[in-house]
Amino acid sequence: MTISGGAQKIAHALKAMGCRLALDDFGTGYSSLRHLQALPFDELKIDRSFVKAMTNTRESRKIVAAIVGLGHSLDLITVAEGVEMKEQAEMLLHLGCQLGQGWLYGKPSTADAIPGMVAAKPRACRQNRREIELPPQVWSRCRLYAWRNCRQFMMAHL
Repeated sequence: MTISGGAQKIAHALKAMGCRLALDDFGTGYSSLRHLQALPFDELKIDRSFVKAMTNTRESRKIVAAIVGLGHSLDLITVAEGVEMKEQAEMLLHLGCQLGQGWLYGKPSTADAIPGMVAAKPRACRQNRREIELPPQVWSRCRLYAWRNCRQFMMAHL
């Protein structure tokens, strides 16, 4: 599969506007290494099928580890899709995955609900006997590597 000059031009124009680009569903479908080489991505999103199977099969854990390693080597943020269980989140944290998204962190919302979510008081967790506010982006895409002492709180359905 080739990447058209038009796609590259659009991707670079979006980057120039300050947009961040993510390669979605990596490891399945049309997401390929060629895309990583040709386009200016910021994030590499690990397909949910690998995340779902990683608690059951060694091969899926190895695939996830390889994708995380690839992301790190290319200075991309790695995002695990479909994180539904605490065990998955802990494995991803151990593998070095930087972000997770899925039902463990929050349920899908309608567009009408977003203003209320943004206006709501940020949730906080206790770390070393003091409260730390968690930024709104943590509600839906929890930074797996951050706030290690608050990990249990974050994994209990922020």
